[in-house]
Amino acid sequence: MNTDIQNFFQNKIIFVTGGTGFLGKVLIEKILRSTKVRRIYVIVRPKSGHESIVERFNDILKSPLFEKLHKLRPKFPDHIQLMEGDCSQENLGLSNDDYRTLIENVEVIMHCAATVRFNETLSLATQINVHGTADIIKMAKEMKHLKSFVHISTAFVNCTTIHCVEGFTKDKLNVTCEQLLNIKKSLSPEQFDSLTPTLIGKYPNTYSFTKAVSEEFVQTHAESLPICILRPAIVFSTSEEPFAGWMDNIQGAAGVTYGILMGALRVVNTAFERRAPIVPVDYCANIMLAAAWYTASLDTSKFTKNPTIYNFTPEESNLMTWGRYINIFLNSNCQMPYSKIMWYPMVKIISNNFLYRLMLFLYQTIPAYIMDVICKLQGSKMSVVKLNQKISRLTDSLRYFLAYDFTFDTANTRHLWKSMSSEDKKLFNFDMMSLQWNVYLQNNAKGLRRFAAKEEPSTIPAARSSLKRFKICHLAINSIVFMALLWIVKNVFFVFWKW
Repeated sequence: MNTDIQNFFQNKIIFVTGGTGFLGKVLIEKILRSTKVRRIYVIVRPKSGHESIVERFNDILKSPLFEKLHKLRPKFPDHIQLMEGDCSQENLGLSNDDYRTLIENVEVIMHCAATVRFNETLSLATQINVHGTADIIKMAKEMKHLKSFVHISTAFVNCTTIHCVEGFTKDKLNVTCEQLLNIKKSLSPEQFDSLTPTLIGKYPNTYSFTKAVSEEFVQTHAESLPICILRPAIVFSTSEEPFAGWMDNIQGAAGVTYGILMGALRVVNTAFERRAPIVPVDYCANIMLAAAWYTASLDTSKFTKNPTIYNFTPEESNLMTWGRYINIFLNSNCQMPYSKIMWYPMVKIISNNFLYRLMLFLYQTIPAYIMDVICKLQGSKMSVVKLNQKISRLTDSLRYFLAYDFTFDTANTRHLWKSMSSEDKKLFNFDMMSLQWNVYLQNNAKGLRRFAAKEEPSTIPAARSSLKRFKICHLAINSIVFMALLWIVKNVFFVFWKW
């Protein structure tokens, strides 16, 4: 017997953007494993190194993420129809025939496509995140059978304030969506990018800014559509489905974690007790499906008002802190270290900005130059300095989100959860109250090593031996430095005492 959400998706035709991204892949897998949709249209951008979009997507279907689905429904690819397109292009880069097919058939839209790089150029971030959203809303207005539209934003569209409400941020923007697109249209990419500080105002990066502008467009131009907005926090590996710990990239906070476990990142600018707004990617897929079902069930007269916004973040009564997060990963790393670590993994958590910069210089910049000299003497072409600069750029892009203790309203999300049947809560779980953080992050550590870093379990014994050697070196150097500092202090004190 089907549940309410399964009944809603029964025989539906769905359009997914961003289907080749982290969330998009998990969403497609979940839809095909838990519902009986008729078809999923997926936009795929041609990529160098692949003969066609079919070849590129087939490579994705070979991922461990889809192994369970292959066993349960061997013919599931028959329900996926690929369309060549690009959300950075006009009309999503679709052919006229494909565009018309979508308008004539689609009943549910899942708009996940976005550039999620915090330091993306404003021109490209605007083209994908803003112009792409405007194009798909224009398309949605022409769709004859549209029942529901879920737009993926971010919990940090409100990041210019510490408390993030489930409401729009129009008053915090320097420009409207239409103004931004008109400015972009009248300038070259270089000229437009030069205006970045003026245009984004108090926003810390182009990602959160363009997501906020996209929401402004949804608020002002999608009033007649059955649309809702989902704002997930930092999206991490799967918690439960199709198995625990799957992830396929080392970006954002996952990249910082990887840098720590490799021994390359030793200083983090945050506070031990500061909230870590992390959510599992499979929970994000589940709440998307639940939100689509609930939006379609609403009275159509409500679509003339502001769309419902769902902040999807950890609940106040079940929080994770950055200090606890780092400790769990470091403890897990003792059991399954990386085979190619650069140094013994350790990290200093520092909230003071001046002290952070000082420790960064002492613990990362100076050692990077020393290791570069050693590498050159050994004939290696590896540049530790360049690697350190790359890590620094990554951590700098995240510093704003680590530096503040953000809080979030989740009233709409809690209401959505309460509106679901007990059967749907089991099948489409996104209850952050019941998430067991220790178990989740331990599985996350395994997944980061296995799927993102591509390190096989067979390398663990040798990696443990290597970790022991690095630990001995680490303790020896720390002892030498400590003794040297004592000697300096002693001699300075003696000179002043004698004087």
